[in-house]
Amino acid sequence: MTDYRQELARCRLVILLRAVLECQGHAGRASALTGVHRNTISRTLRAAGYNHQRITALLKSRDNHGK
Repeated sequence: MTDYRQELARCRLVILLRAVLECQGHAGRASALTGVHRNTISRTLRAAGYNHQRITALLKSRDNHGK
């Protein structure tokens, strides 16, 4: 994969992860926010190692830091 494609994939992951976190872990709501199908969001995050438990931990960590 070229550097350009790797960077696009990384940016897409960051955008989708931020959307899911903003929507309190709900891929369906993140889908409405981004226009990306919820299955695509779930598949992309899962492929990057973000399962439900890890996303929940990120949400709790973010809440504990007052954000």
